[in-house]
Amino acid sequence: MFSAIGFAIQIFLSGLLVIPLSFTKANLISRDKVGIYALASIVACTLIIISREIGQGLISGSLFIAIGIISYSQFQKEKNWANALQSVIPLWIVAVIGMCVGAWMFLQAVILTAISYYVINFLPTLLNQNQNTEE
Repeated sequence: MFSAIGFAIQIFLSGLLVIPLSFTKANLISRDKVGIYALASIVACTLIIISREIGQGLISGSLFIAIGIISYSQFQKEKNWANALQSVIPLWIVAVIGMCVGAWMFLQAVILTAISYYVINFLPTLLNQNQNTEE
């Protein structure tokens, strides 16, 4: 049965797990836009909860379609693929975090947040060090 306390916990955690991604060196999710990304995570979480409760998987599929359309339009605007990826990746990350929380997969959401934080912070540094050692 649908529980109001469980729903509140899921909504709270889906917004909370986005906040650490704004504390990165690379500033992929800027601190002034973290509220928008937290809201996107909460919307993804809510859509998954609703689709699970009514037994329709099409609602969660429509979320992927909507994000795909947004991504496609961003790639059409940008001439450089790297810039387009930098603007689209945070949306995909927070949407998947929200979906994990909405499906009661808290551990997976925490792991995804930790991996995303690590990749955003330390992977460019490691890649630059490897390029410097090859030269």
